[in-house]
Amino acid sequence: MQSTNEPTRWLLTLLATGAPLLAQAANYDELVAQAENLRREQKLDAAFALASKACQSDPKRYEGFLLVSLVLYERGAEAEAGGYLARAHELAPPEQRAGMEQLRNLLDEGADRRKAATHLQTGRDARAAGLHAKAAAELLAAHRLQPFDVAIAREAVAELSVREQWFELAQVLRRLEQTPRLQDRAAITELAETAAPLLQREYDQVMTAAEAAVKALDWEQAAAGLTRAVVFDPRQARPHYLRGLCLTRLGDLDGAVAALADAIANGHYAQADYADAFELNRLRNLPAFQKLLADAFGQDAAKSAREHFVTAEVEVTRLQEDARLYATGKDFARAFARLRDGLQMLPGDPSLTFEQARMAALAGNRDAVPALLDRCLELGFADQDRWFGTPALHPFLVQADRLESAYRAWGPGDKGFGGRSDAHYLRGDNDGALTVLRYDERWNPQSATCAMRQARILAKTGNRSAALERLEAAGKRGFADLDFVINSPEFSPLRDAGAYKQALLQIARNKEK
Repeated sequence: MQSTNEPTRWLLTLLATGAPLLAQAANYDELVAQAENLRREQKLDAAFALASKACQSDPKRYEGFLLVSLVLYERGAEAEAGGYLARAHELAPPEQRAGMEQLRNLLDEGADRRKAATHLQTGRDARAAGLHAKAAAELLAAHRLQPFDVAIAREAVAELSVREQWFELAQVLRRLEQTPRLQDRAAITELAETAAPLLQREYDQVMTAAEAAVKALDWEQAAAGLTRAVVFDPRQARPHYLRGLCLTRLGDLDGAVAALADAIANGHYAQADYADAFELNRLRNLPAFQKLLADAFGQDAAKSAREHFVTAEVEVTRLQEDARLYATGKDFARAFARLRDGLQMLPGDPSLTFEQARMAALAGNRDAVPALLDRCLELGFADQDRWFGTPALHPFLVQADRLESAYRAWGPGDKGFGGRSDAHYLRGDNDGALTVLRYDERWNPQSATCAMRQARILAKTGNRSAALERLEAAGKRGFADLDFVINSPEFSPLRDAGAYKQALLQIARNKEK
């Protein structure tokens, strides 16, 4: 594999300057010397046999194990050589161990080269068989083991282009640019220029999607897209800056400062974007952020950042105002996102939690509503008018477990359900009125008025059987206002039903009493 050269010359010195030899181990020294002579002559099998015999002759000396590991390295058996090197390192005196790290590095590099060669050949075979997904994966694995090998990178780039794996292709080129070998620079530049149009197109698409997510206040989606954009082209300042905003809103303040530092390093020098941006409020008291501003814009910028810092309560108030504006414009998704940001700062605010649940329901985000409502109840939110005032929440309020929690949170007693149900009914919100009445009936299970109100609404909505059942229940509970039933137009479609006539007789008897 190689004769005596610069990487291994230190081993000869190490073997020649080892610990003082013991008299009883003279045969050991002769075996080591003979094995080393054979190794230099590239008679590796014979050298291995003598070095192994030396290890058996005196297993407490390190030179034999070291020589065996070197012979195995030169035979290409890096994995096996590592075991002997570890034993030599264990036995050697401290002053001899540092040099062994050079051989350890050679073993690792050799193992990587062999693994890379295996992946490379497997990738080529897969490509020849038309298995482009497998070919791309194998060539990418070979590149990761040998990131500065331009020939491997060229094959990986070609296959990744076929698969349109632009993100992985960009990573290949970024790694390749870090090569310490100056002689490869021209080839790397040529490869990068060939792939540049493809990567630019993909970069533009990723940035368009990321900026749309920022506009929609979807910080997680935006941060993920901007992270990809940074890999595509780390020299563009805007992705770093926007990523800093997103990470701040997601609570990763250290990551946000690092992203903003990258933005400044790549030319984003608009001081107001750092000192005055509302989204960066949570950074303004951080020493790391103040140092960043001081280094980039001077001490006055850092001082201004501290002076513009506002408390969480003030920031949440502004977020709530933003949310109200978005909700007025029917942009409930953005209103939801603003309130989510507020809850990151004031997670125990029941009113804020309820308002976010309301925005989630209005935005059609059904997955988020149940947990938010349950959290409202945990926090003791008891404003029933706001619960009943949003029809979009009604399907979630009538679930049995949540009803029980609501009763415990609100406490016992007459909560004035009748007036609220009438308010819903008069403005045509039949579902809302029924929701309130279901609450009423749970509080007052023998309420005849509650049953009658339900019957009227159910009859109006065409639910004939349920309306008759509720009408009958009202009579049994003592409802006695016969004129109300007769004069209510909602009950007209029920008058031919026997159950309706029976209910009227019961109500008439109740009136006589």
